[in-house]
This record gives sequence, structure tokens and C-alpha cells, in this order.
Amino acid sequence: MASTTIAYSTKDNAWTTRYSFIPTCYGVIDKKFVSCKTKIDEVTTEPLKSFWVHKESFENPSGNNIFYGDAYPTSITVSANNSPSGNKIFKALSLETNVDEWAFSFITDKDFDDNENQLAFISPTTMDVREGNRYIAVPRSQIWSSNNSVYIGVLKTAVAGEVRLNSHPPSPVMFGSYSFLTTYDVSTGELMGFNRQGQPSPLIGLGNDAIKATSYDQETNTLTLDTQVSISSLGLSLFITTPSKIDGDFLRGKSCLITMSCAAPSIPSKPRLELYSIGVEYEFSNLDSRLG
Repeated sequence: MASTTIAYSTKDNAWTTRYSFIPTCYGVIDKKFVSCKTKIDEVTTEPLKSFWVHKESFENPSGNNIFYGDAYPTSITVSANNSPSGNKIFKALSLETNVDEWAFSFITDKDFDDNENQLAFISPTTMDVREGNRYIAVPRSQIWSSNNSVYIGVLKTAVAGEVRLNSHPPSPVMFGSYSFLTTYDVSTGELMGFNRQGQPSPLIGLGNDAIKATSYDQETNTLTLDTQVSISSLGLSLFITTPSKIDGDFLRGKSCLITMSCAAPSIPSKPRLELYSIGVEYEFSNLDSRLG
């Protein structure tokens, strides 16, 4: 575990805050809280002794998250576990704060050691403002999603970028630049895509090399791929899989661990960060089995 500075609140009588800076010593001079640490000079690469007064100043007008001239981001982790026995679908997040741009990560049922944990991320983004509060929708799960895969049939032939199925897809399917041709490994249950040589490979590791189905001809029951490739593994059950962050499952579980962060303040920084409350909107799933 990386070194961390932990702060004690005399008001709350508890250890309440973690900091990324690591001083070598602390002291009080004329009622001012000071600390020292060694920094590396960016030009000479020589070690320098830094002295810092922990208070608001011209260099640090907000008093928040600027130490020894370096700015640090702010982050907080909370657990949404109301009605802990209930299976919930997490829908939206609200913040009562004066900062618009945040980044988020979500993970459900982290304490359970199984394959049903769901995970989602939001890169730094500006939240919607409504009646003074900030709102954002909880994204779809980016792992262990099934809603974004649609069965289309069994592979009959696949030559020169054209795939013929044994029957017509049973339901409407979207084809295009985000529609990956996939199958499942029957021994592991892992979702497999096809690489540029037409061989099945774990979809999560293929990236832009995964073959896509760009169009479908209903009359001939033929898929057109985005590359001129042949697939020799005939008889495979085929699916069309779209990105899980767009069409994946709603984030669900008994609890959700949410980590949110905002960027390091500029120098001079914006007004002091304030975060008064965090709200999580959810609904109970159809498989909810709460105790009591």
C-alpha cells in the first residue's frame, strides 16, 4: 500500500481524511501549522527541503488541496447500501455541491466474491444542474452485461467477409460500426470476438481489431463484415454485441461503492470546494427478496 497522510479531526474525534502528500515533520510556529518535506528540483534533480504553512494564502487562496506548491485532486468514496438485503437497480446520482465537473466509478456488491459484481466509469464530465443541485445518470455496467448481446443464429458459411446464417435472426438487430460479431466459449462462458484472421478471441482484449458486422441482407440471410476474412469454425452460435457502456445492463446489486473525484485546483484556485450531500436514486429489481 502506498504511503498516505491521515488527518485527525478534533471536532469529530475521529480519523477523517487521507492526503497524498507525505511530510517528514510537523510543527507549530506562532500559532501557525507548518510541515516540511523533501522535493526533487525539476531542473537540477537535486533534493530540496520544502517548508509549507497550512493556511489560506495568496498562493493557496482556497486553502484546499495545494501543498508545497503542488495541486492535488479531491476524491471521496461512499457506499450506497440502504435496505442492504434488497436487490436494487441504481439509476442516478445527485450532488449538492458548488463544483460542476466530477469523475465517477461504480462497483456493486464488492464484498461478494463472485462473478456478479458490476462495474462502470464516468470520465470527468460536467453534471446537469437542476434547482441548484448536480445530477448525472448512473452508466450501464461495463462487465458481466448480457443485455448488449443479441443472438442471430448459427454460422453456416463465412467466406471473404460474408457470413451466411442457418436461419434469419429471431429479433431486430442493429448492424454498423459498433456491432461486433461474437460467440461464447462453451467451456468458460466467456464472450469471444473474432480477430482479423477470423479466429475467436476474448472480445475484451481485441479492441479495434475485433471484427464488426456492418450490414445484413435479409433476402440472402447474409452478414457483411468490415474486413475480407473467412471463418472456419462452422456451427458456432453467433451474436451481435454492442458496447456495454451504451447497451449493457443497468447497474444492479445490494450495494454500490461509489468513488467520485474532481480535478486538482488551479493556482490561484477557484472558491473552496463544498460538498454538502450525496443522493443515490434506485429502484428495487423484479428479483428483489428483501428480508422482513
